[in-house]
Amino acid sequence: RERIERMGGRVEIPSVKEQVINGVRMEVSSRVVIPKSGVGDVSLAMSRSLGDRDGRKVGVISEPTIEVLNIQSLLMKAKEQSEISSSNEEIELFAIAASDGLLDFLEPSAVAKRLEPKLYSMNTAGSEDTLQQACEELILEASSNWVSLGFHYRDDITIAISRINRI
Repeated sequence: RERIERMGGRVEIPSVKEQVINGVRMEVSSRVVIPKSGVGDVSLAMSRSLGDRDGRKVGVISEPTIEVLNIQSLLMKAKEQSEISSSNEEIELFAIAASDGLLDFLEPSAVAKRLEPKLYSMNTAGSEDTLQQACEELILEASSNWVSLGFHYRDDITIAISRINRI
């Protein structure tokens, strides 16, 4: 916040965490407001962004927040919570990165459950495009939710998936 305000931007923090629009519950986020002459204010729901020239002028940066996860610790925790039944099970790991345009409408666990079977069935002949199709279906679903709210606007919708080597 200090960085943004020091460089002439403004941070708007909503008074509520959620709002319901046309029956859809949406999370409300803080926004970086960027004064833009001739156009009025524009805003972003983040203080970090790649390639945003207007945002850069008021302190929006592209350096990411990075969180390092210890996979072995996560597996041990899952075993303790009985999510994994035996130490001999073959475990497939993957990571999903998705923008709020998708995750405002779809729970991360639901996205993972829809993509996991497609990700690990790619060895089957003729099924290599099923993962891409599943991603496209998720994007279309989120997009139609934006339209159903009556917006003439749709937030960016991005998804990336990566396999993590078997352990």
